[in-house]
Amino acid sequence: MKYRVSSHRVFLKNAAILTVSALILRALSLLLRVWLAQKIGPAGIGQYQLILSIFLPAVSIASGGISLTVTRLTSLALGQQKPGRIRSGVRRCLLFSLCFSVFACLLLILSARPLSAAFLGGESYAPCLWVLSLSLPFMSAGACLRGYFLAMRCTIRPALSEGFEQVSGVLFVWLSFSLLQPSTLGQACFYMTAASVLSEMVSCLFCVLLYTQHVHRFLPGREEHYPHVGRSICHITLPGTLSYAARNCLNMAVNLLIPAGLMRYGADSTAAMAQYGMLEGMVMPFVTFPAVFLTAASSLLIPEAAQAMAQNDQKGVSSLATKALRLTFLFSMPVACLFFFFGVPLGEMCYQSTQAGQFFRLLAPLTPLWYLDTIVDSLLKGLDQQTPSFLYNTLDAAVRTGLIWLLLPIWGLRGYIVTLFLCSIGNAFLSLRRLLKVAGI
Repeated sequence: MKYRVSSHRVFLKNAAILTVSALILRALSLLLRVWLAQKIGPAGIGQYQLILSIFLPAVSIASGGISLTVTRLTSLALGQQKPGRIRSGVRRCLLFSLCFSVFACLLLILSARPLSAAFLGGESYAPCLWVLSLSLPFMSAGACLRGYFLAMRCTIRPALSEGFEQVSGVLFVWLSFSLLQPSTLGQACFYMTAASVLSEMVSCLFCVLLYTQHVHRFLPGREEHYPHVGRSICHITLPGTLSYAARNCLNMAVNLLIPAGLMRYGADSTAAMAQYGMLEGMVMPFVTFPAVFLTAASSLLIPEAAQAMAQNDQKGVSSLATKALRLTFLFSMPVACLFFFFGVPLGEMCYQSTQAGQFFRLLAPLTPLWYLDTIVDSLLKGLDQQTPSFLYNTLDAAVRTGLIWLLLPIWGLRGYIVTLFLCSIGNAFLSLRRLLKVAGI
């Protein structure tokens, strides 16, 4: 069998599948956020967001760059007409990710108590981090297998896996709140984290079954050794892992600095947590929700760009990048107008909050930059430009951390909005300039 770069029809079919599934899953997630906001309030949402922000650096270490690695290695094997190497490459990536995920798990378990005491308001939140650490090996394995499916242009299977994860997560949260009825915010956060871990386990096991079935059906025959696979894994994975880890560590610092900065500005601890929860946990998910129409395409662009590069098809790379940028711009501008003109009614309808609606309007001009950055980042990764992407993202997070530390105590939330504008413009400019040069646009 000869493997070729997928046709436009196959690409659009896969993008449609991922888009519909992502749309349904993100809608479920938004509905859950609205329901949780009614149950535990903006301050509770803010506390849960802080727990997740501390957890995310461990996720970066466990699985930050492994999905991209599997996608790239599989796409290169297909582009070189060597499908027998794929199973060997995936197995090595699974072993590599397992080692990193166990290390991240142990690191989080050992640091849970001091982190909770220092940043979460007490050691009573340490069990939330302990429980979350158990999900890291499952997250890592699932990321590997989803990367394989994306490279094989088989989008239904990862969509089903993510569907199992999202639906089971919503179901577990609803059951825990309905049956156990948490009496404190700490219990509520523990139930939400436990539900997240259970859903991750379900998703990973389902993904393993799908992978086993797919390999036996579509990759029969003798397995070949993948040459220099260890070096390739390190070359692709380590920059991605370092990028995600550094960016998430800095993002963790940002998330921890926001409530502290608001308190230094004059708000009490409850009001500061409520403002943080409203902005990061309630408004941001809505602003980024339309990006589901681009997320599917962005994930599929990685194997398309990698395979075109493996075949030295510079014209194909340029055409792919040009079309992706044009469609992103045409999509994001109406979305920005929608949030700007109808943000206040949306905030009142979903959260019964005029302040949430004002945040929608303030963040509307940034949506084209955020959506564009998603596409550009995927294209750079597919074109073996993960190291410049890592540098830009790290610089963005570092500048954001410094500006928030400097501006929030002086301007409050206005300082955070100014920081978002400056950093989003800078990151988009650097990434887009690099893509235009590499893709030859």
